[in-house]
Amino acid sequence: MFRNKNVTKVISLLIAVVLWGYVVWNTNPVITDTIKDIPVQLLSVSTLEERGLTLLDAQTEYTVDLRVQGKKKDVGNLKTADIFVTADVGGYGAGEVTVAVNVSTRDNISVIAVNPSTLVLTIDTIVENEKEVRVMLEGELPAGTEAGNLFSALDTAEVTGAKTQVDRVAYVKAGIAAADVSEEETVHEVTLVPVDMYGEEVSGVRISPSTAEVTSILYYTRSIPLAIEVTGEPAEGVQISHISVPDEILIRGTKAAVSGVAEIKGTVDITGVSENSTVKAQIMLPNGVLLSRGQSEIEATIVIDETAEDNVAQDEETPAE
Repeated sequence: MFRNKNVTKVISLLIAVVLWGYVVWNTNPVITDTIKDIPVQLLSVSTLEERGLTLLDAQTEYTVDLRVQGKKKDVGNLKTADIFVTADVGGYGAGEVTVAVNVSTRDNISVIAVNPSTLVLTIDTIVENEKEVRVMLEGELPAGTEAGNLFSALDTAEVTGAKTQVDRVAYVKAGIAAADVSEEETVHEVTLVPVDMYGEEVSGVRISPSTAEVTSILYYTRSIPLAIEVTGEPAEGVQISHISVPDEILIRGTKAAVSGVAEIKGTVDITGVSENSTVKAQIMLPNGVLLSRGQSEIEATIVIDETAEDNVAQDEETPAE
């Protein structure tokens, strides 16, 4: 008996659902519904460019939410492809502008609300500017090596786009991966990337040319004893207390070039020195050997013997007997 009652309840519920669906389908009432994230198509962007203007955030995707109304069947069959949302920017000048959003869809559907109903856009002037091309090594080289002859065939590249964005570009980066640097001198074609003062990529601008050839070679480094010879004489009456120079220097070159070097010689010319000073040392490097990037030049610190100067001054002041 109990089981028969349950079966009866289930059958009754199914009949009620079927009858409800039949009534709804045949009466087809008017309903409202919300459709979210409908993309907005920006019109007349090319017209702006013809007038020397551009959208500052042209790559941004704008969307709106729509509140629509219609017969239940029609709303239920409505697809995103049936809805066209546009914003025409053609008639505006430079600056921040508010552009109305326009919506069109099937005739049997009414749009009763658009959110947002306007877009706030920024229109900027198109400019061109030359920016420095800098070669940047990306990644780490093996210990005891460094990149040599790392340079670009291009000194500058032309950056074009919205003035606000172009002004943000500090330089154009020609990045080369450390893994691509080898013992053979190699020419790489790399993509140029506009970056700001913090090294972050600046979007929305064009680079011309878009690529550059970068030359690289892998050099080996070694720390080598440095032998300095002092030449010349200081100013009259001046005595040198001591001269400080590095005991070793870091050189670079091919593996064969640096492996055969036992010592590096150099000279420091103290001619005419009259006070504590720093003098650039002249370093004699073998063929195929260079100073490491971290040692572009070697300097000697010259310290004058002030005691000797005081003695000379006293002798000059002491009258002869």
